[in-house]
Amino acid sequence: MSWRPAGARHGGRRAWAPLGAALGVFVWAPVTLAAQERPSGPTIDDLRPVALPERVARATDVRWLEEDVLLLGVPESGIHSWRIGEPDTELEATLLGTDHFVPARQDYGRFGGAPVGGIAFGNGLFGLYLQEASGIGLLKDVELVGDIDRRGALTAAVGLARTEDRNWEDHVAWLFDGPAVRPLVPTRDEGLAFARSFSADLAVIRFITDDHVLVVPGAEPGVFVYDRSGSLVDSLASATFFAADTVGEIGEAQGALIAARNPYQVAWLNRLRVIDEVAVDGAGGIYFFVRSFFAETSGASGPAAASSRSTVVVDEAARARAVAAELIQRVKDGKPVQLDVGSRKEADDLIAALNGSGDPVAGDLAAAVNDMRTRIAAIDPTRNGDPQEAGDYPPPGRVCWDLVHTRLDDFGAVTRRPCAIESELGDTRLHADIRGDRAVLLLRSDSFTLKYGRASRLLVARIAAPR
Repeated sequence: MSWRPAGARHGGRRAWAPLGAALGVFVWAPVTLAAQERPSGPTIDDLRPVALPERVARATDVRWLEEDVLLLGVPESGIHSWRIGEPDTELEATLLGTDHFVPARQDYGRFGGAPVGGIAFGNGLFGLYLQEASGIGLLKDVELVGDIDRRGALTAAVGLARTEDRNWEDHVAWLFDGPAVRPLVPTRDEGLAFARSFSADLAVIRFITDDHVLVVPGAEPGVFVYDRSGSLVDSLASATFFAADTVGEIGEAQGALIAARNPYQVAWLNRLRVIDEVAVDGAGGIYFFVRSFFAETSGASGPAAASSRSTVVVDEAARARAVAAELIQRVKDGKPVQLDVGSRKEADDLIAALNGSGDPVAGDLAAAVNDMRTRIAAIDPTRNGDPQEAGDYPPPGRVCWDLVHTRLDDFGAVTRRPCAIESELGDTRLHADIRGDRAVLLLRSDSFTLKYGRASRLLVARIAAPR
């Protein structure tokens, strides 16, 4: 695709904008908000979907940078800043053009950034980096980077690194304070569970104050709080926040299946209640987004029946019609067309919209989408080693995120909003950040591969502590 300069952007920096409108077939199933009964728990409302520019359509992590400006991590390209509503982004951090660049290891899927103090990002495999005004430096040669956060001059990360004799180090998290590197969270099993479930993204790390960091190892039980000196301040069971205390034993063969990022990994994950994200509001509130999956049944499933839910925020049929109209117009304008369909349902919605348009050029487009649908249906994923219905991916059912709230001054004061957010695509993961009372939510496919993955979806909302 060609690009041209678009003039001044936020902060007075130059940006780049596409010559044509971005075209990805980004069709998502409905996301809803649970009916909320104040004041029994935290609330999240005014949910609003926001269209992402093409360059960050597959973002996998998000942070507020400033009012109406986000940082978005895209595995294959870098960390981008984007003012909500603008047509394009600005690349803020990448290894491209540096001595650290290795093409096969390009991955910026997790990062930590702040308005000041630089951006820390993980190269997925083999590297934890910090970009500051002076350039990019390697903080630690972490082999498996699980999660990252940055606050002021401090960086925190969870992951695994090798010793000189190629064994795993005896800690799964670190705090970087200038030249000082302080180990956090000793591993209880020599890092085996973390290594074998690494691609399932179970780890979370967040600064909850300027000098306190909260660590969720994920593969190993517990939630831990450390201070700036690296001293343990608090240790809590994962069940305190309504998550599973353990993922269970992971054998070597099972670990290989999980690592493949195929439907087996999602099926394994969907048996657990995991902390997908932790975010803080700057006023003493800490929010846990706890993920669970409810398989498709003939009746109501999960913690509440459908009748208790608010109306669907996004009309997927209308969304498919809008995508179809854009595809048709691009064909007529002689512009390139990109089809990005991640499930049979997405393909069916788009085919129906194209066939219903009545436009002569829609037939060829529908045939191309149907070809993609046929290839998707040929996939024969497995769950627990047993064949599933061919093409049964994402798994049928719905994902719920409980919104769990606690306070810095009292971790025992826990309240929960069951299934505060839900998605009808069974491989969806959630990442979030909070600025004041504004929450930004990034929903992505659990798979990064084009075979199973799809474009991510961004939503903004209002969030409030219990009253």
